[in-house]
Amino acid sequence: MRPLVVRSRGWRTAGLAERRQREQGFPHVTRATAGGNATDFTSAHLRLHSRDWQFRNGARTHRNDTFLTQAVGERYGQMAIKAVSSARSRCFHARGTVLYAVLGPFLAMKPSGDVIAGLAPRHRQLLALFLLNPNIAVHRDRLIDLLWNGRPTKSAPRNLTTYIAQVRRRLSPRDPALSPLHTVEGGYLLSVPPGSVDAAIFNHFSTQGRIARDNGDYHNAARMFENALSLWRGDALPGMRHVGELSAWGERLDEDRLAVTEDLFDVRLALGHHHEIVGGLAQWARRHPLRERPHRQLMLALHRSGRTHDASASYQRLRRTLVDRLGTEPSPATQALHQRILTGDDPPSALMRLCSAAQRTERT
Repeated sequence: MRPLVVRSRGWRTAGLAERRQREQGFPHVTRATAGGNATDFTSAHLRLHSRDWQFRNGARTHRNDTFLTQAVGERYGQMAIKAVSSARSRCFHARGTVLYAVLGPFLAMKPSGDVIAGLAPRHRQLLALFLLNPNIAVHRDRLIDLLWNGRPTKSAPRNLTTYIAQVRRRLSPRDPALSPLHTVEGGYLLSVPPGSVDAAIFNHFSTQGRIARDNGDYHNAARMFENALSLWRGDALPGMRHVGELSAWGERLDEDRLAVTEDLFDVRLALGHHHEIVGGLAQWARRHPLRERPHRQLMLALHRSGRTHDASASYQRLRRTLVDRLGTEPSPATQALHQRILTGDDPPSALMRLCSAAQRTERT
């Protein structure tokens, strides 16, 4: 069974893409579902298999999408998504299901793996707004207000009706009546089956990782955090940030990505991988000079690597940056960690507890 490969401009064949991904060391990720099936992801492609996601396809170049030049699908396979809820199980058939990706440029995909072509910017914005309210009716007036940022034109109601009809045809070209976008009293509703949006899968992995971390299962926590991060293809929802609600959503998603990245650094420190992550932490701290958490992690990794002087220098750089830019000193937790390092008080569990306490303080 050929994998679904989603890749950037210039990668012409699935084989070349997969080879490059292996050479660059993209993580291979597995998600176990309620039925014991699995869904695999990498940061540059999606690999979907098992009874949850079934398809057979080849690769072709697809020139009609602004962000993505490779789509998959010379032959469409059959697929069924089995969504299990606490109340009942429902089966969503391929012709009524769409997969959505928002952790990067917006994508809508058929179950076979083909990227749905012909979605104009307004179409993508409209779908993204529905994904903010999945399976919930959204009133026409609310949609108009959101899509035009509170300043609708006189033609906005007519344009919205046109966009809805066009999106329906894009999502279900053979029979728009089978589209997951439904008309309800006063507005519209987008049917979104469980597991069909990458942001929801990201949240699932992140939650499982934090549960495992809190239970001391650091190996499984690291695996879950890596799974979550591998879903990302760039900043969330680029090109849509001029729509207020989508801008706020994109910023929340980006912040969640930062937090999970730092959660992964924490568990790798707990696993004793300080030598391996020093370089990555130094780069991460430089990219985010005002975030204290990665600087604490870097100080700890340097100290445990026998580089206490460099750890102290890292603290001094952070302090100068905070004073110069914000006029504030580092937080008490960061100062306490620096003092522990200077005095050589390094029981690993104590320092990890200190980092975790500082993290909880920042969140509150």
